[in-house]
Amino acid sequence: MSFAGAQRPYVEQVAQALKGRGVRCFYDADEQIDMWGKFLPEELPDIYGEQAAAVVVFVSAEYAARDWTRLERQAALGRAVRERREYVLPARFDDTRLPGLLADMVTVDLRGRSPQQFADIVADKLATLGIAVSAPPADKGDRAQSVGSARPAETVKGGEETMPWALDV
Repeated sequence: MSFAGAQRPYVEQVAQALKGRGVRCFYDADEQIDMWGKFLPEELPDIYGEQAAAVVVFVSAEYAARDWTRLERQAALGRAVRERREYVLPARFDDTRLPGLLADMVTVDLRGRSPQQFADIVADKLATLGIAVSAPPADKGDRAQSVGSARPAETVKGGEETMPWALDV
């Protein structure tokens, strides 16, 4: 999932709910050690444009204004065009126009939906797309494995004001 830092509390709950359902998620807070030292302008397009099975884009005014989310969005939309399939799954916090996202593309309105309700929708959509997920982990420390992807099956990532991955050490 690609989102602006302002929506982190909501998206973090979605990520946790998805992981509880066995959906492997790429979420920046969980990937700090792996991402440490990597060059993000090269890494992010690879994650969002090549490695993910689908990308949920959380549309908001903050999302539209950020450089890192623009990079993620461009990579994801490029793959959606190349593959001509449902790859970018937009969800709206507000009615902000998002460059590159067609006005008639169906979106999910998040206003009035809890993070858990939205996680159910995402899990159902992934199932209809044939994206396999594993059983939920038996232990909270276990990572769910996904089928068909070297890294994230469903990309979950958070954009921050300047750098998406700031280590808290």
